Amino acid sequence: MVDLRADAETPLDASVRREGLEALEREIARLPTAMRMPLVLKDIVELPVTDVAAVLGLKPATVKTRVHRARLRLRQALARTLPRRDAPPPAHATRICLDLLNAKQEAIDRGVAFRVPPGDLCERCQAMFATLDLGVDLCHELGNGRLSPSVRRTVEAALASDVRVPDRP
Repeated sequence: MVDLRADAETPLDASVRREGLEALEREIARLPTAMRMPLVLKDIVELPVTDVAAVLGLKPATVKTRVHRARLRLRQALARTLPRRDAPPPAHATRICLDLLNAKQEAIDRGVAFRVPPGDLCERCQAMFATLDLGVDLCHELGNGRLSPSVRRTVEAALASDVRVPDRP
């Protein structure tokens, strides 16, 4: 399996990570503004959900829903790009996997570790969570000055035209 951590040492690891970052940037640019702006503000700029809601004039629950959906789109883009292996069918009922996914997204939102005993996650959930984590990690990396100029221009234009900042006392 390829190591995709930022400190990965082999040229193959670095190349695959770079490809993943490029795929992520392309997918961020393709997201509808309604999903892109909450994602950028939450996962790249790293604002709390309540601040993103205030900046965009949305309810926090709406921000979370849009960010969660955007993360899943980014995860899918990474899954198409990265080396993969076939996963066995889920070991749990679909509802359990979806509940675990929701709990994982909530942990990401709060910036806390998602602690589940290894035996409680089927291989399919483990693979999904790994690409979800990678997407969030790459978003944080983009927030640290690595956002491509084209994506930065798209985000800045969207911020300038679509974002409503509520009046503050």
